[in-house]
Amino acid sequence: MQFGTLQRPVQLNHSQKIIMGRSRYTITEPDKPHFMTCTVLEWLPVFTRPETAQIVLDCWRYQREHEGLRLYGYVILENHLHFIAQAKNLNKCVNSFKSYTARQIIDHLQAQHVERLLTHLRFFLKQRTKQTGNINSGKRVFMPNWSLARQ
Repeated sequence: MQFGTLQRPVQLNHSQKIIMGRSRYTITEPDKPHFMTCTVLEWLPVFTRPETAQIVLDCWRYQREHEGLRLYGYVILENHLHFIAQAKNLNKCVNSFKSYTARQIIDHLQAQHVERLLTHLRFFLKQRTKQTGNINSGKRVFMPNWSLARQ
């Protein structure tokens, strides 16, 4: 199996960054599978609860059925996940995956009153926003940490 490549984007102006999404990488070969990693902000143990892992699985199921995602394999660990995926518009699939699952996970944690974890998330999001000056960074749970598998 051949894997696609990820490239760091060139320096973009503000309006181009919005179009590119929140990832540090660009998928250049969408017709090939890519090995990716998503890490939870500050490596917080979000996936120790079966319900939060189920949110991820449900999202992937939806994307396979409705968005053409081909999921070859995955592993969900307590604070990050790895997966091998392919889609016609993989950038869009990954961005919507991270956005949707982050929102659902936060909603679940709030409904279950998991205050300690929510407090840590709020603290680190606030710190990241101060460091980057980017108010949008305060909306993230997953960090844009995609990695390329070695052949």
